[in-house]
Amino acid sequence: MALHRDPDKFKSLALSVLKAEAQAIEKLTERIDQQFVAACELLIQTQGRIVVVGIGKSGHIGRK
Repeated sequence: MALHRDPDKFKSLALSVLKAEAQAIEKLTERIDQQFVAACELLIQTQGRIVVVGIGKSGHIGRK
């Protein structure tokens, strides 16, 4: 059984996903505050290693 391929549905779905992700990122900008800066400073001042753990995407980000 072949799946029906509707280019307009693909485009609509892709745009919907991108708009939702853009809104989520926009909301994150509200969380970049002094606490974020303080966390960055702590990381920068740390001597030695910082251990980051995660599975999946968070693990990939941690390795970077």
